[in-house]
Amino acid sequence: MKVFDRFTVFLSKAVDWLNFIGYAVVLVVLFVQIVARYFFSYGIVWSDEFSRYVMVWLVMLCSATLVREKKHIRLTILDTLLPKSWFRWVDVLIHVFILVFAVMVFRYSLINVSVSTKAVSTSMRMPMTLIYAAFPVSMAIMAINALLNILVLLFRRGKSDIDKEGMVE
Repeated sequence: MKVFDRFTVFLSKAVDWLNFIGYAVVLVVLFVQIVARYFFSYGIVWSDEFSRYVMVWLVMLCSATLVREKKHIRLTILDTLLPKSWFRWVDVLIHVFILVFAVMVFRYSLINVSVSTKAVSTSMRMPMTLIYAAFPVSMAIMAINALLNILVLLFRRGKSDIDKEGMVE
């Protein structure tokens, strides 16, 4: 289990850094675009498309992070209706659903990526497979995070949370 823990820590830190760098790059590109347009009457043609595609990647990667941190949307009414002894099993069931969802989207997004091999973006002429690849990559990470949460909930009694570093307590 230690190898798996180390892998998930590495994966979570890598995704967190990618998110940080991605948001910083989008912020800089959009700031430069605004300054260039309003002060120099010159626009950067590719900035809008670039920021849109980076944001797609960031949203998808952040959704995987939310699964890891158990901060995804959930129906909290179940928490008030069910006895506390069921919470763990409800969490397992939720993460099983997330795992199934991630695997299904992963499968069909691979088809989407393979179909788009000849398509290129409008301004940057970048292969669309790079943009569409956000879905299978993030779904794979989401599936790993859901699987980790399931394993923690099932086999680590009393310590069912993953800390902010992605490390299992």
